[in-house]
Amino acid sequence: MKTGLEGFDQTFGGLPDKTVLALMGGTGTGSEMFAQQFLFNAARRGTRVVYATIEKPPSDVREELQSVGLNLKPLENTKPPRWNFIDAFSPRRTKIAAGPLTGSNLLTTLRDTLTEGVNQYTAVDSLSYLLLRYDILDVMDLVESLIHTARKDGGVHMLITNPNMHDPKVVSTVLHIVDGALEFVREEQAQEIEWALQIRKMKRESHKMGILPFRLTDRGVLFETTKRIA
Repeated sequence: MKTGLEGFDQTFGGLPDKTVLALMGGTGTGSEMFAQQFLFNAARRGTRVVYATIEKPPSDVREELQSVGLNLKPLENTKPPRWNFIDAFSPRRTKIAAGPLTGSNLLTTLRDTLTEGVNQYTAVDSLSYLLLRYDILDVMDLVESLIHTARKDGGVHMLITNPNMHDPKVVSTVLHIVDGALEFVREEQAQEIEWALQIRKMKRESHKMGILPFRLTDRGVLFETTKRIA
C-alpha cells in the first residue's frame, strides 16, 4: 500500500496490506504525524479511516493536520464519511461517569468499532494510554482482534506507542504480537535536530530493515529521497 509519502514509498515500497503496525516513538519524533498523513492520503483515495483519539480531542488532530496544509473537514463530510473519529477523550474530560467510551467499556467499544469495517484503515492514539490504564492481557486481546480483522478483511491498523513510557518487557510484548514496527528517532547533532525512521519488524514482507532520514516541516513528514543509511 502506497503511503503517499514520497521518499518512504521510493525506499520501502509502501506498507503491506492486512497488517497491524506499532509506530514507536517518543514526543516530537514524528510518529503521530506519519500516521495522520498516511491515513489522510488513504482517505483522500476513498478508503474509510477510523481514528481513535484517547489522549486528546479530535479537534487537536484536525489542527495538527491543518498546520501542514491538510483539511480533514471535506473527508469527514462525505457520505458516508471517509474519516471517522472515535472520541474517547471527551467523555473523560467532561467526567461522564459511565458510557461506551469510559472505564472498562472502552476496550470493548474500541474492539467492536475498529474491527467492524472491511478494508478500513485505523489508528489508536495511543496504545500507550491503554497499556498504562488497563491490564496488558486485555489490551493484547484488542490487538489480536485487530490482527484477526486485518487478515480477514484487509486494511492497515496503526498503534501509536511511546516506548519510553513502558517497561522493556511491555515493549517486547507489543513488538512480538504486532505484524510490523516502525521506530521514529529524534536526536540533536551539532545543534541541529535530526529525525530518522527504522523498520524494526515486518512480517510476510521482504522489507529492507534500513534507516531512512526525514524532516518535520510545515508540510509534515518529508523523507530524504537521496540519502539512506543501510
